[in-house]
Amino acid sequence: MSPIPFAPPPRLPDVVSTWTLSSYDALGTMRAGLTDAVSATAPEQPRRGRSTLRNMLLASSELATNALKHARSSARVVLSTDGQTFLLDVVDRAKDSVPTRAAGRKPGEGGFGLVLVARVSDECGWYVSHDEKHIWATFPARDEG
Repeated sequence: MSPIPFAPPPRLPDVVSTWTLSSYDALGTMRAGLTDAVSATAPEQPRRGRSTLRNMLLASSELATNALKHARSSARVVLSTDGQTFLLDVVDRAKDSVPTRAAGRKPGEGGFGLVLVARVSDECGWYVSHDEKHIWATFPARDEG
């Protein structure tokens, strides 16, 4: 059973950026680009979202690493926003591979990335579209305080 629900993401109108990763080496470039993209969406709030950004970096790294490892192909990370919410959508071509938590592993042995993503995001889920699997997570785009 998947630790995240089978569900489509909310529709957010503006794609901010897209990264295609063909190897683990591209993860650093994606994280740097994500940091720049999130910072550019709300420059008037320089302290905004330190924890949001940290959580987004953690989630995107976990999901993209899983996509590269399990799909054995390139992955695509798409960042969208409507000004209130960020949506991270990680796409791979392993449409028959259900995202699951590894069973029988001790902490530190891996397999808990999806649980972690569920904890640090506002919402998350996964779905299949055509020949691609999408795993998504949402995060607040603005501080509540």
